[in-house]
Amino acid sequence: MDEALGGCDSGVSAEELKRALLDMRATLGYFRRGPVGGIALDTPRPDVVGRRVLSGFWVGVYRYSGGIELVIKPRVSRYYRMIERADEILRDVYPLYLLSRSLVATNVPNVVRVTRILWEARALLQREPKYFRAAVEAGSGKLVVRGGRELLVKNVVVPNVWLASSILLTLSTLSQFLQRARRYASGLPEGVGRAFELYLSSLESALRVLQKDAEEEVPHLWAEDLDPGDYFYLPATARRAGSEFFLIPSTKLYETYVLALTIWALKRDGLAAKAMREGIAVEVGGDGRVYFNRAPKSKLIKRIAGRPPRPDIVVESGRNLVIVEAKYRRLNGGRLRRADAIRLVAYLADVARDHKLRGILTALELPPQAGGCPAVSANIDSTQAEVKFSRVNPDYEETEEEFAECIGGILSAGQP
Repeated sequence: MDEALGGCDSGVSAEELKRALLDMRATLGYFRRGPVGGIALDTPRPDVVGRRVLSGFWVGVYRYSGGIELVIKPRVSRYYRMIERADEILRDVYPLYLLSRSLVATNVPNVVRVTRILWEARALLQREPKYFRAAVEAGSGKLVVRGGRELLVKNVVVPNVWLASSILLTLSTLSQFLQRARRYASGLPEGVGRAFELYLSSLESALRVLQKDAEEEVPHLWAEDLDPGDYFYLPATARRAGSEFFLIPSTKLYETYVLALTIWALKRDGLAAKAMREGIAVEVGGDGRVYFNRAPKSKLIKRIAGRPPRPDIVVESGRNLVIVEAKYRRLNGGRLRRADAIRLVAYLADVARDHKLRGILTALELPPQAGGCPAVSANIDSTQAEVKFSRVNPDYEETEEEFAECIGGILSAGQP
């Protein structure tokens, strides 16, 4: 507590700081599950225990109503790279793109909402008719009788002005929000601000593409003529966007980063993803599949913990099945926690094939005795278990290649 108070402006008491921290903890308690695939947000929250302040694993800024601004800085210098890589690899598949945006920015409801609105606008533009056929009065054409009058009418193609109006009004509102958010980002600490700006840049890029598409449909539509008609609900939804704080669940960001690297390591085209009730499955071509926070479930852990857990990542390719556990921690200070070790072994035991188990544990830093992609082997009840360690740290780009080689080597070698 004394160290935290040392970074505060004069006049902030320990009691005020404690109230702000507990208020942030309570707020984060409302965000227990992500909007895509039911991903559990089990990232440890900040807490105050006696005189000890536990920062948890959330990164960002929380502006307490009492005038106190809490800043939690990342544990790595290039924190933003996890966002960049996830966006580069996952952006082309809707559930994965939305996953990376919604999990990374779960505690900025407006950013999640803007992402969803942009995708709905995109889907609306693709789904709805761009033009209608309408009958208009003309000098020549078909003779019809309307209201006792004889008219010559002909069919013409007219643009769907309602659709274009809805998209343009929606994008105008979202653009104003993003401009305000830019000003908000400029006041954030460097690591956090860079991460926030990456989200905004991604959204602005999608917004510009949609705006161009909508304007091309009705090129001479003036602002005063905008009428969303039956599509009024989209701009109405956009008007409700707004937020005052930005927090990232770092453990889930790291898991998403490792998920992206896993998919990238497979080097296959034709990605297809499906959001499930719990977790996400990614088809990577042929018989390849990657699960995120999904099956297999561990019977052993369910018996120990009383609830069925989900491994971070499961890679399935033919008869190969590999568990990947992503730890946003430095393990160079000691051993893997007993709870983590038990969970990893239990996952492996549940998915054993031909009495051989394999898993990869990634971390920011590895134990002192580990280097490269080493293996720890053991014989458990006549079953040969092998767990490889792989350093994955956004501060060191070469670790991404090392991880790709590690997982690729396991899959290409077949059963160990």
